[in-house]
Amino acid sequence: MRVLIVEDAEDSRILLEDILSTQGHVVDVAVNGVQALQLAKQTAPDLIISDILMPEMDGYEFCRQIKRDPQLQLLPFIFYTATYTNTRDRQLAQTLGLSRFIVKPQDPEKLLKIIDEVCSAHAKDKSVPLEMRVSDAEFEPMHAAVLGRKLNTKLLEVERQAEELKLASLVFQNSSEGMMITNANNKIIMVNPAFAAITGYSFNEVKGESPSLFNSGQHDRSFIGRCGSN
Repeated sequence: MRVLIVEDAEDSRILLEDILSTQGHVVDVAVNGVQALQLAKQTAPDLIISDILMPEMDGYEFCRQIKRDPQLQLLPFIFYTATYTNTRDRQLAQTLGLSRFIVKPQDPEKLLKIIDEVCSAHAKDKSVPLEMRVSDAEFEPMHAAVLGRKLNTKLLEVERQAEELKLASLVFQNSSEGMMITNANNKIIMVNPAFAAITGYSFNEVKGESPSLFNSGQHDRSFIGRCGSN
């Protein structure tokens, strides 16, 4: 089966692609509805799985364009999204003739089971598209209201996260305790002023080094443990 994944978040896109690829499916990927529509017209997939909130063309408009195209309107279409979802999101999706609305994340086995159910239902009556029950005049205000709420909620979440990061940065910079931050490879990527004062090492001297640098044998284990924490 050929599946078109439409997802702008790289981690989510790669994960979904891996789940489907391991089942033997051929996977095409797009980062927004504009790109996805072009791909679908070039090589029609057997199934579309799309996020909603994406740049250039969101999932709702993409789904509407698919369902209005005589060559593509029979395709089963799944929304797989976690972008501040509520009842109105589902209602708008249903008016577009969506096959299934799934809130992520889902357990891979459960997700694959749902996909199989959608494809099986489609195979039983593949000549009849799910009806799009909304006119252009009705769609526009509904679409604007749903996307507006989603964007406002996302902006509030971004602002909250920015405030938390600002607070954490203030604590990090002004703490009297020496602190370092390491990456996944256990390499130093940041130290605070207290760290430099306690150890005598500037950030430029320790950047990219392992915390084991401080295991000189001249300090007790508590000092080394404190300097090596992330």
